[in-house]
Amino acid sequence: MPKLTHPLLNQAVSVVQASILALAMACGTAEAAGISDKILADIKKAAETPDATLIGGGITYEPAYDGSRSSKVAAVPIISYTGNNLFARTTEGILEGGVRAELLDGLHIGLQLAYEEGRETSDSDLLKRHNFETLDSSASYGAFVQYEKDIGPMPIDLLARYRKDVDSDRGAQFDLSATVGVYGGDDKKLNIEVYAQTTWADSKSLQSFYGVTAAQSATSGFAAYTPGSGFLNNQVGIYVAYNLTPQWLLIGNAEEHQLLGGARNSPLTEVRYNNTVTLGIGYLFNQ
Repeated sequence: MPKLTHPLLNQAVSVVQASILALAMACGTAEAAGISDKILADIKKAAETPDATLIGGGITYEPAYDGSRSSKVAAVPIISYTGNNLFARTTEGILEGGVRAELLDGLHIGLQLAYEEGRETSDSDLLKRHNFETLDSSASYGAFVQYEKDIGPMPIDLLARYRKDVDSDRGAQFDLSATVGVYGGDDKKLNIEVYAQTTWADSKSLQSFYGVTAAQSATSGFAAYTPGSGFLNNQVGIYVAYNLTPQWLLIGNAEEHQLLGGARNSPLTEVRYNNTVTLGIGYLFNQ
């Protein structure tokens, strides 16, 4: 990551980055129980706690990596904190934190640090069988634009986000997502959303997870494979949040991921579609 000019800023960034990595590695996954920022804001408003912080956890059943036939169960964090300009959240698909500013009503721009999940050899039969090494977890930095608004009775949450790994060999990705509320009573007790996302990855990012180097070819039996940059995957899913009490939320989501382009054609890809199911519980703390 580029060095900032002030030593205190460098120290603060390092602390935030280390905290995000420690929390995510303790949970074991970058996935999060789903609920969008917009719907969560509406739930807080209905509970008359607009400044509350959501903290919780859950369990996810997911593939060892997108494209794998093997599956795993892991703990997931649930976090949503928004200060005057600072934020930390899992509400937009990954664990991230940073700064943001509102340009217009509902339109925010910001900078973020995020946890980037690795790939454990022990989770995948294929990786173990062909002697592929574990890819360690990492962190990324980047920027985003987000628009949250009610279109009539329908809440929408649009996000464009750039993520560059702190490890230069792991490359960069760009996410474009839309989340739309399809059900929510006046009391906001039960809320249902649908969402879609597409992710583009550069050649370094795709090579890290789906490429086969000459050295890996020699030990795995697979032919060398070097994917170029392009779209990595499409995702569609449904989010559900149910107020057990004004403070306690039951949160769940189901997703399907479709690999594209170079990732789809990789020797490491056993299936082109994967499903993930997550269930968690969170508590709203008043600040």
